[in-house]
Amino acid sequence: MKASAVGISLGVASSVTTAVHAIVVKRSLSVVSGTLDLAYYSNLLSALVIAPFVLLSGEIWVVLDMLLGDGEGAAAFSTFMTGAAVTVSLTQSPQRQSTADS
Repeated sequence: MKASAVGISLGVASSVTTAVHAIVVKRSLSVVSGTLDLAYYSNLLSALVIAPFVLLSGEIWVVLDMLLGDGEGAAAFSTFMTGAAVTVSLTQSPQRQSTADS
């Protein structure tokens, strides 16, 4: 079995980023009110980081088709958003809902 330098480098980089992510998550849990909030913030920051790459790669047209079109991509996006809404409604704790209503 042969291993290339690029493969080994990517494997080491993957291990390092996984370790750093675990440390960041552990430290961040004391700042946010729960793991679900941490997931929301993490996803938001990921979307902001990915956005320039979507523009530079030309994938913006695929994204716009998903958001504004009426084809297969739009149907998949609609299904995703329905699932996300159900997940959010089921994961809201009664205490948080009563706080949000105040």
